[in-house]
Amino acid sequence: REAKSQLRKAMKAALAGLTSADKARQSQLVANQVLKHKAIVEANSIAFYLSMDDEVDTTAIIKACLANGKRCYVPSYTKTSMDMFPIASWHDVETMPVTSWNIRQPQGADPSTAALQADQGLDVIIVPGLAFSQDGKRLGRGKGYYDRYFERCQAFADERHITRPFYLGIGFGEQIQSVPVEQHDVCIDDVLYCVS
Repeated sequence: REAKSQLRKAMKAALAGLTSADKARQSQLVANQVLKHKAIVEANSIAFYLSMDDEVDTTAIIKACLANGKRCYVPSYTKTSMDMFPIASWHDVETMPVTSWNIRQPQGADPSTAALQADQGLDVIIVPGLAFSQDGKRLGRGKGYYDRYFERCQAFADERHITRPFYLGIGFGEQIQSVPVEQHDVCIDDVLYCVS
């Protein structure tokens, strides 16, 4: 835990040092990689995160996937859990209320429309993080939202004898690190980042 805490501090400092121009440049390069990735090309349903200022900007990726007819989902958080809800257009995102974390999220969404309520579930989840290792280890912000959601995705898949979603991490080049893990941490399937 101490190692994770130290890395979180270091990563927050490193990300705070990135200029807006560099974040925009890296985000564009990562978006291009994401849209060519086999898992994304073949996916019908994809869950995204709505980016904060210190994360790879997902706007272009979401808009492109909507234009390509993919079913797109974005997260809604409570104090303890997270669900993914569908969006039909970018306008849906722009009209969502902003949370105390300064990110938009669906409000008053019908629980029956959540991705894990629909029979098909999700094909891909684009996963945020503070740091990633090249072999799929991930350091989140310490709240456990994604680790718990991954557990639910696995249970959903097991019940239906289907494959769980493909977990695709995306980050800035500065976020590729050696990441300490604990037993409950879930590794992701691939990580895309900008090689400076």
